[in-house]
Amino acid sequence: MGKLTLVCWSCGNKKDVEVNQPPMFAFELANIANKNGMLGIIDMYHRRSLVFCNDKCKSDQMTKNGTIRVRPKKLT
Repeated sequence: MGKLTLVCWSCGNKKDVEVNQPPMFAFELANIANKNGMLGIIDMYHRRSLVFCNDKCKSDQMTKNGTIRVRPKKLT
C-alpha cells in the first residue's frame, strides 16, 4: 500500500488516498480520482489526465469551444 495525493487542477484542493500501486496510465489516475470522491477526466484533446474536485472547477476551466484549457485559469 502506498499514499497518493490527488490535487485539483483548477483550485489546488488536495486529497490523500491509499493505493496498491502508483498509476501507470492516465485512465488509472482518472479511476482513482473517481473512486475517491473527485472527478477524474481523460482530456483526449491535449492527451492528458486531469483531476478536479467537483463539476464547478471543471466548468471554470472549459474554453468556448468545449475543451479544457492548456493551463489553468487563475480563479479569484
